[in-house]
Amino acid sequence: MMGMSDTSYWLSWYVYYTVVSTVIVFLSWLILLINVINYSNSFLILVFMLLYAQAVFAQILLISMFFESSKYSNIVGALIYFAFNLLGIPVQSGTANPTAKIILSIFPQVAMQQICTVFGNFEGSGVGLNFNNASEKIGNYTYTAGVFMLIFSTIFWTLIAFYFDKVLPRQYGERLPACFCFKRKYYSCCNNNPNEFEEVFDA
Repeated sequence: MMGMSDTSYWLSWYVYYTVVSTVIVFLSWLILLINVINYSNSFLILVFMLLYAQAVFAQILLISMFFESSKYSNIVGALIYFAFNLLGIPVQSGTANPTAKIILSIFPQVAMQQICTVFGNFEGSGVGLNFNNASEKIGNYTYTAGVFMLIFSTIFWTLIAFYFDKVLPRQYGERLPACFCFKRKYYSCCNNNPNEFEEVFDA
């Protein structure tokens, strides 16, 4: 509506949130260093916390696409966020199917629960989580698998949010057709005719 490009719009959100979340995560991490992280590599815990914050932001971004009112978005978004925590219940057991754990880790809440279980076991045993055992399975799950899924879910939820931002009806602006991402004309790198880009709105 203000003539801002998609890149500028999305980057502004991500830069702003990343700055805010990094400050919060760093302060929380310092608190954990006082009496919780005694044996583990503190850098690995910081990486996990930062990636979890980004994955949750991407997820919340998707939820916000379905609401134009910030009031309803906040209320429903909070309920959905906590509801996603329940998805980890079926795979809480250490003997749960590892494939199911990985699949459900597309939800950052489940990945967080599984990584915390791995970290808790290593920390409780006095060994600590470190680079040498980050790929070691604890309860059919590894720290590295959880970190990978947090990175993947950040990208996945962001792309889904971007898609719905383009196709869902809004009060302002034009909506793209549901299959716009499959049209060669949409991508500027494949668009030689400047006027051809507008045709995607009429397809």
